[in-house]
Amino acid sequence: MNNENKFISGADPICPADFLARARLGKVPKVAIARAGASLPMLAAYEATNEGIMTPIFIGETEDIYLEASKLSWDISKYKIINANGEAEAASRRAKAVSSTVKSGAGSITNSKAPPQGN
Repeated sequence: MNNENKFISGADPICPADFLARARLGKVPKVAIARAGASLPMLAAYEATNEGIMTPIFIGETEDIYLEASKLSWDISKYKIINANGEAEAASRRAKAVSSTVKSGAGSITNSKAPPQGN
């Protein structure tokens, strides 16, 4: 791969064979997903949730979030959804969700940000 971006490697990714088993050993983290109404982050959240390695908190345009989940036949009604319009508002609400969870001692929360739409 001939890529001028020094942050992107042409090397094949290597994942330890026991990755999922190791991920299941700890407490299942809550993961805040900004711009969750895009297909790729929704698919990743679906797969990780089904593997038991995360609990999603969806942040973004509510209608888009439900639309993408329905394409996977995934009932997300038991998960928290925070409505936000656009990337900046989604990022701001994600930060507030993380901050309030940490302050309340309600458990860990991990940030996950979807790439901007169209990338």
